[in-house]
Parts: sequence; structure tokens; C-alpha cells
Amino acid sequence: MVGCIEEDEGTGIITNDDRCVGCWMCVMVCPYGGMMRDLFKQLAIKCDQCKDLSRPVCVAVCPTGALVYEEREDARAEPFFVGPTVA
Repeated sequence: MVGCIEEDEGTGIITNDDRCVGCWMCVMVCPYGGMMRDLFKQLAIKCDQCKDLSRPVCVAVCPTGALVYEEREDARAEPFFVGPTVA
């Protein structure tokens, strides 16, 4: 609604910026369920894959090593699932 969600052309990572006013429109329309509400700050939040770090923090602190971060050349250009999550 306020145009605060952007895609980084180089990485393809979707982020939201400081213009977020907490209207939750992105949470309602995201087909992947990737946007969440931070009720304390009254803002929409989304994982930005720790774009300023060499690897995501969740991968670095995973106690079992179940999470792995790798850059792949054979990754799909288009997302696997493009339909809505709610019928």
C-alpha cells in the first residue's frame, strides 16, 4: 500500500524498508506466508536472509547442523510454488 517492499535486483531478496506503517496488506496478500506481524513494533517483518552477513544467523547457530546455506547455480529462476496459499 505504501510501496515499502522491494526486490534486490542482484540477489532477488525481498525486503521491506522504513516506510512500513503496519497496514498488514503485505501479510494478507503474500502467497507464500513469508510476511509476519511484529505486534510490539506494529510493523511487518520478513526474513532478509541476513543479507549483510556471509551466511544467515539461523544457519550459524543451528545446534544440530540441520540448516545449511549454499549458493547454487542450478537454482530455479522462478519460484516452485506460485499459487495462493489460501483457497
